[in-house]
Parts: sequence; structure tokens; C-alpha cells
Amino acid sequence: MTITVSKHVDKAPDSFAHSISISAPISGKVKSLATSNEALMAMRACGDGVCVDVSGSQLFAPFEASVIQSTATGETTVLKARSGLILRLGFASSVHQLMGERFRRHVSVGDRVAPQQCIMDFDLAFLRNHLPQVELYVTVLNGGKLRAITTPGGPQTSIAVVANSDDLMTLFF
Repeated sequence: MTITVSKHVDKAPDSFAHSISISAPISGKVKSLATSNEALMAMRACGDGVCVDVSGSQLFAPFEASVIQSTATGETTVLKARSGLILRLGFASSVHQLMGERFRRHVSVGDRVAPQQCIMDFDLAFLRNHLPQVELYVTVLNGGKLRAITTPGGPQTSIAVVANSDDLMTLFF
């Protein structure tokens, strides 16, 4: 297995072709993937990005996109932007054991979503009572040309973000 080195940095690189700001799709505390209890996420097996310790009960589209994957149990949604960026919004793997209970998806594969559109809601209290952690991983699946990622507060800081109000991360290509 290959371990991907994080591109999560304190500040923007000196040179880059373009950047994309990703709006917070959920409220919570942003953390480095390295802090995840899930080894595959910590090793960036699903791409580089961030972990959010969830405090909200709705998941929103961070940009205009097409839904290219949505699991039946609700734990993962994959969005593709017009620019070609593919973003995975996936809950911790322990969510799968709930078999979609108390998750309500509002989109299906093939749907177009607008920025800030609610794509799912869920019962956060129920999740907290049944799971060891409620984390959402936001990762770039096609980050081959990704040069760096910045987050509010930097890679070593856990900072609260509000869905549809704050930026979650900025990607530099």
C-alpha cells in the first residue's frame, strides 16, 4: 500500500496555476486527516483533504456539481464540479453499520446540485449515541495536480466552521 504525503500546509504555495475555495459542506471542527482514527483515511487512501468532527445535522453541496456516487446507506456522496474536480464527502466507516438509519438523502446519482443545496440530513444525536465518532472526511479523489491545501487556522489547528458560511479549505493546483 502506498502512503500519500499530505499537501496540507500553513500558507499558499509561492506559485500555482489556480486555486479553488471549498465552502464548508457541514458544521463542525476541521482537523487534519492525520488525526483520524481510521488508518486508511490517515494514509490518504481516499485522497488528500480534511476531517470534520461533525456538529451539524445537514450536509450541503460546497459548489455546483453532478452527483456521481451516492451510497444506499448514505455514508458517502461523491460530487464532480464542472472544472473536473471530484470531491468525496464520506462519513467514518462506522456509519455503515447503521444501514442508513436516520439518514435522509435528497439527491441521487446523476442529479445536478447547486452550491449550498442540502444533499442529506441525519439525526446527529442518534449517530452520537450509536457510534464511537461522527466524522466527515472531505477528500479530493483526482488530486494528481494538487500542489497544496490550506485550511482556516492551518494544518495543526482544529477550528470550527459553519456550513455554507465558512470556507473549509482552499485547494492550490
